[in-house]
Amino acid sequence: MLTHKVQWVTVLLMVLGLVMGAGVLRAQDAAAPAAEPAAPAAEPAAPAAEPAAPAAEPAAPAAEPAAPAAPAAPAAEPAAPAAEPAAPAAPAAEPAAPAAPAAEPAAPAAEPGAPAAEAKVEGVDKKLARQWEDLLHYIKIAQIDAAKAAAATFTDGSVQPKDIYQLSEEYPESRSVISRGQQLEGMKEICEKLHGLIEDGYQVVRSDPKVIAATIEMLGGSLRGYELAVRRLKQSGEFAMPQLVQKLASNETPELVKVRIITALPHLGNEVVRAMSMALQVEKPDVQEILCNTLGRIGYVHCAPQLKELAETKGVLPRVKNAALLALETVAGPAALTKSVAELYYDMALKYYYQDDSVRPDPRYAAANVWYWQPNLGLSYKSVPRQIFCDIYAMRCSRMALKHDEKFYPAVSLWLSAYLSKEADMPQGATDPTRGAEQPEARYYALASSAGYLQQVLARALKDDNIPVALGAINALTETTGADNLVRPSADGTMPLVEALSYPNRRVRFLAAVSLAGALPADRFAGYELVMHVLNEALRQSGKKTAVVIATEPETRNSLKQAVRDAGFDVIEDSDPVKAITACRTVGNIDAFVLCGKPDPIQTIGLIRADPLLANLPVLVQARTEPLKALASADKRVILIDPLATEADVSKAVTAAAVQAQPLPEKDAIDWAVRAAKTIRIVALAKSAVFDAQRAMASLIADLGHANADVQIASAQALAILNCPDAQQALVALAIKADVPENVRVAAFDSATESVRRYGRLVTEPQAQSVLGVVMGKGSPALLNSAARFLGSMNLPSQQIKPLILKTEGMD
Repeated sequence: MLTHKVQWVTVLLMVLGLVMGAGVLRAQDAAAPAAEPAAPAAEPAAPAAEPAAPAAEPAAPAAEPAAPAAPAAPAAEPAAPAAEPAAPAAPAAEPAAPAAPAAEPAAPAAEPGAPAAEAKVEGVDKKLARQWEDLLHYIKIAQIDAAKAAAATFTDGSVQPKDIYQLSEEYPESRSVISRGQQLEGMKEICEKLHGLIEDGYQVVRSDPKVIAATIEMLGGSLRGYELAVRRLKQSGEFAMPQLVQKLASNETPELVKVRIITALPHLGNEVVRAMSMALQVEKPDVQEILCNTLGRIGYVHCAPQLKELAETKGVLPRVKNAALLALETVAGPAALTKSVAELYYDMALKYYYQDDSVRPDPRYAAANVWYWQPNLGLSYKSVPRQIFCDIYAMRCSRMALKHDEKFYPAVSLWLSAYLSKEADMPQGATDPTRGAEQPEARYYALASSAGYLQQVLARALKDDNIPVALGAINALTETTGADNLVRPSADGTMPLVEALSYPNRRVRFLAAVSLAGALPADRFAGYELVMHVLNEALRQSGKKTAVVIATEPETRNSLKQAVRDAGFDVIEDSDPVKAITACRTVGNIDAFVLCGKPDPIQTIGLIRADPLLANLPVLVQARTEPLKALASADKRVILIDPLATEADVSKAVTAAAVQAQPLPEKDAIDWAVRAAKTIRIVALAKSAVFDAQRAMASLIADLGHANADVQIASAQALAILNCPDAQQALVALAIKADVPENVRVAAFDSATESVRRYGRLVTEPQAQSVLGVVMGKGSPALLNSAARFLGSMNLPSQQIKPLILKTEGMD
């Protein structure tokens, strides 16, 4: 069988390698340059300097800087099998090697002493090569206008990225020169585009199936051909895996090629692990064993679930099972042997969800590959936007955990979190090719989930500061979950939706308050009092940023105040922490606190953290005492500023610290004020025993003077349900103002009418007379009718109605 042949051949190669030595083989190889397989036309040729390589194993040539680093690959280039057993008695001419076409010179044909610029890559126009050389020259000597003109040839879309990449390979200094060019005035964007085109071309070349096929054929040739092929396979990386696995599984592949594939595979590194893990499903035990051994040698943990899955597959051969378990222990440690397949998949799902460094895609490329295995077809992939790659694999691994254990419930909430995260991470205008045409959006699955899973999703999102996922979970909870489940503690005793009321981000905080208030719970719960606090805050949103400055010394306070204003914040200032915190309750949109050495910042921070509405806000302190350093180490929301920092430094620090709070744009502030007012009306209509709608009256009355009509109308409709003279009188005061837009006046009169019908007439006598004046005055039918309705609802004495009747003289 293949495995035994591989073992025998490997031993033979090692012995012969020790006897003969790499230097002798190189000498033999150099004697037959005509037999060297030529580089494929689409692949960059070997550098001209390569024939002069020393007898020792060569490092990758300088002209191949674009190949992605393979963290796990050994530093040395893989040694070629020393004796090449498939070509016994290898003579100097190596007649068995595939001959290069007569019209196509072999890669090493360039004279060792010739400059690199003369050895152009096959298929690249010599004129284009000279233009590239000119571009590099102009950048070097800082001739900006000439460099821009030369660059236009390559950035205007007329030159294929593949050709630009090949030129960058031919001129090894290309990347460093272009990077230096970014420092030249007006060249930054041009050089960035050139870098992007080089990477695009690299992707084209490395993924070209024809190039990969030709490279694999080179493995069966000479020693130098083998080494060159391995370097090119490392460039192709995961793109080479479908053909490599196919060659290993095929009975038609020469044994020498299989042996050399096995030798080369471990050197392809981390990038191929995902594809190789999927290939463990191949129905060839010999190939499965080879892949297990290779995965163990590469040593990256993200193949662990598939290795355990293979080891537990029914009917797997003992030697394959042993190889899988040995590789599993190597990559994941002995503890992995005792874990279930579901646990291993879940562990991997967490790594992807949190984008662990070991599983992130290459940041140089816009896309990353998601791998599949199909019986009879083998490996295939779909390219997805890099931003959603980890989300997709987190979903995939979570689903596999459930497939292996339907009761592995943590995987459910993680899958939901990953799906919500994927939709949030999707670049604008991009699509996910892995999503089925009929697969619903994440919202569908969130709505179908129980409250328990959604609470888990929300708890994770709050912990991770993942705002889009938190909002998605709260929205689903709001639409599907009853009040009891919204406030029921989870298994660990937490109440995520209640915790969201104190979250720094306003959208999360406001949505949690609207959800809890709208659910109308029958009984009080821990934290219930925060709901009305947050709704009041939503009513008072102005779309402006606000910071609180607390400092005893006027000079220090003025300096900090100026720094905060320079950062675009409104300022609340005081020397007394208690007064400053009290003032915060009348503002409703606090983004940060700024303190100094006096008054005692530790005591002030304690007061801030004790207030549920302010507890999660960032606190900046311009001081650096040891107790403060200890506090800042324990509380990441405490940020210390150097006492000698300039006002500009303080401004930058405040801006950076307040990012998480995300001040609302004006439109969003208006939307939330309207939504909060409508929620308060619902609470008041329900006569909630938990939430006191009267606590929002002051904010609602203030919003009657808002610049936006929608906010005014929603506030008026909420005030109509509050049993208080101040509420009714505020409505009438708005309605009788002649300079208020008519639609707002009509809404105010209608709300006042509703208030009178519920609680009787509570307006003052002067207001009643003013209403009569409106009714008797001029106006549109809508305004006069609404005023008349209110007048009638007040049930005024008949003598006050007579003027209306007398006014009709001459009309009948």
